Amino acid sequence: PAGVRLTWGSDVKRQNDSFGALGGALLISFILVYLVMVALYDSFLYPFVVLFSIPVAVIGAFLALNLSLSSLSLFTLLGLIIAAGPGAKNAILIVEFAKDLHKEGKSIREAALEAARDMLAGESFGSAGAEIVVEQYLDGEELSYFALADGKTMLPLSSAQDHKRAFDGDQGPNTGGMGAYSPAHLMNAELEEKIIHRLIKPTVEGMKAEGCPFTGVLFAGIMVVKGEPYLIEYNARFGDPECQTLMLRLQGDLLQILLAGAEGRLKDIRGQVSWSEHPSMCVVMAANGYPGDYRKGTVIKGLVDADEIDHVMVFHAGTKKGANGAIEAHGGRVLGICATGENLGHAKRLCYEAVEKIDWPEGFCRKDIGWRALQK
Repeated sequence: PAGVRLTWGSDVKRQNDSFGALGGALLISFILVYLVMVALYDSFLYPFVVLFSIPVAVIGAFLALNLSLSSLSLFTLLGLIIAAGPGAKNAILIVEFAKDLHKEGKSIREAALEAARDMLAGESFGSAGAEIVVEQYLDGEELSYFALADGKTMLPLSSAQDHKRAFDGDQGPNTGGMGAYSPAHLMNAELEEKIIHRLIKPTVEGMKAEGCPFTGVLFAGIMVVKGEPYLIEYNARFGDPECQTLMLRLQGDLLQILLAGAEGRLKDIRGQVSWSEHPSMCVVMAANGYPGDYRKGTVIKGLVDADEIDHVMVFHAGTKKGANGAIEAHGGRVLGICATGENLGHAKRLCYEAVEKIDWPEGFCRKDIGWRALQK
């Protein structure tokens, strides 16, 4: 309302009248819940996670250009503004709390407001910026967790950690994934219990309660902050390159597991699904230029030699057989070079030994897949 100034963690004031700290906190809590409930960024997910108390980072969504410092002052401690309109492809501006935000005398909130207005006006991301979401900046480490649902119950699977940036050291543009390993090094019994009971199980039970039971794969993108999991996103698929790492570790008949899910029998097969203790890794080989423009039709040699290395499997993602029988690249991410090992270091050595066998000058890969786990 006009005349009300909201600041994170402090009193709420109307002109010169103080509501007091408790009243301010209650009002802020109400407004935060309201903002999430009316969020149009995803008309199902965010109201859903609030209703079923699933920990997420999202705070609110905006469609209007008349954002003010008052409305954005709720987000003093927040650091993500996401373009979510038509055609958006996860365009994210990270408002970092660093000295350079104060250039030209701008405060953190003023810098965030300017970025939000530019998005809504179509100046930053075109139509994709017609709708924005403000999220809390979670300073943690991301992992992926997978489960199956049959509309009534869920079956926990396993975890992986992806590498989205194109180049070593997590540099360069975002991609569909340049490599992964499984299980994620962060995963332990306590964290898995939290993920299952705070994120996955409430989702499956909540969708059943809402009259839209879900059957299929739940791929949860999770940020772990000081040992606590927060849901970032859901996908309804296994994912690439995470899927390859999971399949190499799966002990059981995948077809029978999926059939049980489709027929609503997951509770009957819980004891039939297990995972190898040997970690797995997938190194993606992509065409030079990816994720931008790249050439098609370049010839790949050495695939047989790579595939013959013990515990190595080469998955084809973007290849075709040419007129003369040669294997050609016809995609951005072209090959998934995978291996299992006694430990993650061993799996990595096998992957890159196979990469060295492949003769494809027009391709590249990251050399540091698994670095977060291996540096520990």
